[in-house]
Amino acid sequence: MFWLIVFLGLAGLLAYRAVPLQTATGLVGVTVLLYGWLGESSGGFVLLLLLYLLLFVPLNVPALRQEWLSRPLLERLLERLPPALPHNGAGPAAGLLEGDWELRLPASPPTASPDADLRTEALAAALAARLRHPCQPSGAKPAQARMAALLYGAAALDHHDPRLLDDGLDCAAERLRARQAWPLAQATCTLRGRAPDASLDWTAAASADPADLAERCAQVHGPGLALWAAAREVSPAQRLIAFDEALWQFIGHGLSQLTRALVGSLSLGLLIPAEGDEALRRQRQRAALASSRVAVLTDLRLLLQLSQRLSPGFDAAYSAAVLHLAGLHAALAWHASAPAPRLERPLLRLLSQDSHCQLERRLLAALRELPQPLLRGLLRALVLPPGSGSREASAAEGEAAALCLLREPALRARLLNRLPAHPGLLALDARVQALQALEPSLRRLQLAQMEPPPATEAARIDNAERLGLLSETEAGILREALEFACTQLNPDRS
Repeated sequence: MFWLIVFLGLAGLLAYRAVPLQTATGLVGVTVLLYGWLGESSGGFVLLLLLYLLLFVPLNVPALRQEWLSRPLLERLLERLPPALPHNGAGPAAGLLEGDWELRLPASPPTASPDADLRTEALAAALAARLRHPCQPSGAKPAQARMAALLYGAAALDHHDPRLLDDGLDCAAERLRARQAWPLAQATCTLRGRAPDASLDWTAAASADPADLAERCAQVHGPGLALWAAAREVSPAQRLIAFDEALWQFIGHGLSQLTRALVGSLSLGLLIPAEGDEALRRQRQRAALASSRVAVLTDLRLLLQLSQRLSPGFDAAYSAAVLHLAGLHAALAWHASAPAPRLERPLLRLLSQDSHCQLERRLLAALRELPQPLLRGLLRALVLPPGSGSREASAAEGEAAALCLLREPALRARLLNRLPAHPGLLALDARVQALQALEPSLRRLQLAQMEPPPATEAARIDNAERLGLLSETEAGILREALEFACTQLNPDRS
């Protein structure tokens, strides 16, 4: 058992670090010799040595490796070679497709966002829901929590640039906005009691064929591009040499990301829940794990394309996973640049958990499109082992996110930063801030037992002022807020 663990650990380390073939050959050979010296079975050593020679000798002899392995694959690739190499350069988020989570997204220039009106209306609906009951302490509704996470993610897309290709088309951000528009409109409708006034016509153009986005991802996938470029070499001899080099880099990249996905899944699955800075660190680790999982799908897509087994269902699930990953990366980058990141953690937590759950569903959907049941089961166990999935956000976490939206004026200012100025929304924000300053008094008012019970909220405010529970100024603010709620937000109330 000890030596089995040694060999498995060595194989995992070599794959995790994408160690070059010659270095890996030497390390495995040394380990086999150590087993022959320290191991208990001479027969086992002879068997291991034979397997080692049969596997690694052909791989390290370029002529044998190219003739037996690389040439057949090159001939298959030449049969499916696209008519021209992609000419678009890689965008700032292209590295996510290769598992490079540490890349830096640049700041996005201020532009007119197609969902600006919808977001303005949604934020107004969230604030108006608070003002409908001004005499009660601020409470949270599920629709406000959902809305808070969506607004946070949309603002992050405004401030960062998750483009995959450097061709002026913001394919990731615009498609992600289109996916988020409907749930944001639903939350707005729930709070307002009617559909939002903002037009959603732009979502049709942004929700194009997912296969198009998948092809765009393939155009910036470095290991895949190296294979296509090698296959286009004019000289047959140079073509085989270049393809052989690119092929083993591609295999090394795929094994590395697959191992990182497995190790990350197992390590994070064993950790107990954490709070504060440790919870934020784990969020970043889980996001890096998501990037490795998407990188595995990116490599897998090329293999399916070469074997003519690529299905539309795989492309649809893969494209959705890429979008969730880009949105998650933008949200974490935007949170890191916040003046007071701690105040925004409830929103980031809710958005991250929702993004991870959505992304993992897309991963499973993509893996279900694989043709061989054995391959499906194996990759499912490696990429998303049992017990490593993300959990849904709890009601308490949703409430914390909604209250963060209602109680933090600095956060709302960040959400409004690139939205068009709206006097009505600013007035709503000012009223919410005024009520927030009265929260201690509102809690006392809620606990107060008055005899006889007041018939109306206005009478309750008068009694509270007479009993000293509210100051004259506080009572005046509440009377004005109550009048506003009756006449503006609830016109059917008396």
